[in-house]
Amino acid sequence: VEHPLLQTYGPLEGWHILLIVGSLSIGFFVYQVQKATRLVMLGAPDDRFDSWMWRVREFLGGWLGQKKVLRDRVVGTMHVLMFWGFLMLASDMFDLATANAFSDHVLPELLNGPWNGMVELGYTMAFVGCVPALIRRVVFSPEKLKGESQLEGNVILLLILFITMTSFVVESAHEPSGFWEPVGFWVAGMSLADSTVVVAYWIHILSICMFFVLIPLSKHMHLVMAVPNVFFHDAGPVGKMRPLAVGDDGMAVPLEDLDMDAFGVSSYTDYTWRQLVDGWSCTSCARCQDVCPAYASGKGLNPMQVIHDVRNYANEHAPILLAGKQPEETMIERITDEAVWACTTCNACVDVCPLYIEHVPKL
Repeated sequence: VEHPLLQTYGPLEGWHILLIVGSLSIGFFVYQVQKATRLVMLGAPDDRFDSWMWRVREFLGGWLGQKKVLRDRVVGTMHVLMFWGFLMLASDMFDLATANAFSDHVLPELLNGPWNGMVELGYTMAFVGCVPALIRRVVFSPEKLKGESQLEGNVILLLILFITMTSFVVESAHEPSGFWEPVGFWVAGMSLADSTVVVAYWIHILSICMFFVLIPLSKHMHLVMAVPNVFFHDAGPVGKMRPLAVGDDGMAVPLEDLDMDAFGVSSYTDYTWRQLVDGWSCTSCARCQDVCPAYASGKGLNPMQVIHDVRNYANEHAPILLAGKQPEETMIERITDEAVWACTTCNACVDVCPLYIEHVPKL
């Protein structure tokens, strides 16, 4: 079958359609990420550029190794399969956008088989992780995952399901190797109609484009913000209280000598840039909620909601904040006094968060 990109659809060629939908979705994605970055950089300075080797090790273990995600063995395994799977299958974008010219003509023949095998393994891992995750959310959904978060998660998981399943159909039309691409080889044995391959390709492409659109509009923005969040997490002792101000001698300025109109955080821009990154890094997994003693005892604090409040406040007041002004609503009004005073500063939420979000310093 001729590659779907090389076929003609009415007045348009496949290349034209890919260029249009790809440019729109990626352009929207870049715009939203840039907007979020501008909102983050409104925060106060915070020197997180120390201990580089320690940060690299923490990043490799925490982001790439997913060590805190795997504390929950069952759910963590599902997530890790999808995460590592996507890292491997991402290279397939070269073939999807070039009608297989990359693997056929750019890659050395010696690397063609292993590369295609890696891509198929990535799709397979993502599929194997996605199916039980979707069943868990739809059939056995815990109360903590219900609501808007559940809908967002279900839509993304369905897109992953479409992306992975259609990949095997598209792959089957490209004479897959029985050794390197066993799943594609098995699907090729079904002798699917050419039209099925074409439809599968465009479902695959449109699902990827929809993925790019939904990422910055949902909790899945953590796919972007998790990188700086993990790398720049606090290298100091957990629970260490920072002084309101530090003098030239490196010591805390005494309270009576402070020249401040307000103590602590009174506005969005009083938070540091690193504290603001947290808002876009939350996956809504509710692990922090599960371990919070204040939440468990029925008090008015939900650590996950505090992080959501930071992001939602920024998004709702973005035009005002980006114009250098302060909204009428203050951060304390959004988070509430009750939530602040309910915190015991035990740092259980910080310890359990798979993306190293720092809840307690915000309170």
